[in-house]
Amino acid sequence: MKKLKKGLLVVASVAMLATVAVAPVHYHNSNSPSVGEEVGALQAKKIKKATMQTNANLNMRNQASTKGKVLVTIPKGTKVTTDTKVGSWYKVSYKGKTGYVSGSYLKVASAPKKATPKKVAPKKVTPKKPAPVKEQKVAKKTYQTTAGLNMRTLPSTKGKVLVTIPKNTKVVSNVRSNGWYKVSYKGKTGYVSGSYLKVYKKPAPKPAPKAKPVPKASSSKWMNQNEAIAIWSKTMTRNSSTSYGLKAYGEEWVSVGFQNRSDAKADLVVDSVRYISAVEVKPNDFGRKDYNAYKDLLKKMNASIQGYSDSQLGKGTREANQLTADTKNFIMKSKNGESVRKTYNGKTFVLSDMGGVHKVSSN
Repeated sequence: MKKLKKGLLVVASVAMLATVAVAPVHYHNSNSPSVGEEVGALQAKKIKKATMQTNANLNMRNQASTKGKVLVTIPKGTKVTTDTKVGSWYKVSYKGKTGYVSGSYLKVASAPKKATPKKVAPKKVTPKKPAPVKEQKVAKKTYQTTAGLNMRTLPSTKGKVLVTIPKNTKVVSNVRSNGWYKVSYKGKTGYVSGSYLKVYKKPAPKPAPKAKPVPKASSSKWMNQNEAIAIWSKTMTRNSSTSYGLKAYGEEWVSVGFQNRSDAKADLVVDSVRYISAVEVKPNDFGRKDYNAYKDLLKKMNASIQGYSDSQLGKGTREANQLTADTKNFIMKSKNGESVRKTYNGKTFVLSDMGGVHKVSSN
């Protein structure tokens, strides 16, 4: 029985060896799966893209192994780019073919060294000193430019332009150099060509305008009534044969009368309360319409007073204007019962505050 068991054990072992011997063998070819899929231990890894350089003639194979088929030989010193590594092999491309090369024959390609330019010491250029400018003192004069004129650093067109002086500008010079004049303008000093300068001549003074003749004041002799009425009629309305006045809103504000005298001696009466109201009225007191009406009335009252003064002291004379000013001032500032005497060119007037009215009497 033991012999039989030994015989069966030998037969089983032979059978197992026979089974192993007939297992099929697989070979790599160019169309086989990737190395990472085929060889579990050698997985392809993505690495940072790098440029490598061969340090010998290097075979590119279709597998990351010396057993791989040679696709092409890459010459020594050739640069290749890779971003995939399989063990110690790198996946590269060369002349349209892609495969694997051993990392033992690759080195990282270094960037070409930039040649450091040699520093050349600049040549020292000694600037030429400009020839000294020959200047000549001349009589000091005021000139006027005849065109826009360049002021230069030198008495020559080769000089740098410092500023342009406008036409008809006055400049002063007492230094000349070869037809150029040394002048100053806007804080700068330089040279300008004498071809564009002329001696400045002060223009003849314009004759003073003739003063308008001031009308002479009338003499102490009074004008007659007809002459006075001719002046009053332009500013007042006739009330009777011997009186004129200014009426508004049915009442008289200014009146003039002769008191039955043949000469132009006359009395002026002004309603002072209404005169002051017309002066002091404001737009918001009565409204714009009434304000404008009062202002217009004030102009007429002032014209009436001026007409009276002209008839007594001569139209447009200083004395007549002064009497008008004194009358208006007295109306505005006098107190009740106050009286003032004024004399103009030998003619005396009495200005009286009569409480509500003002009277100007000629004597």
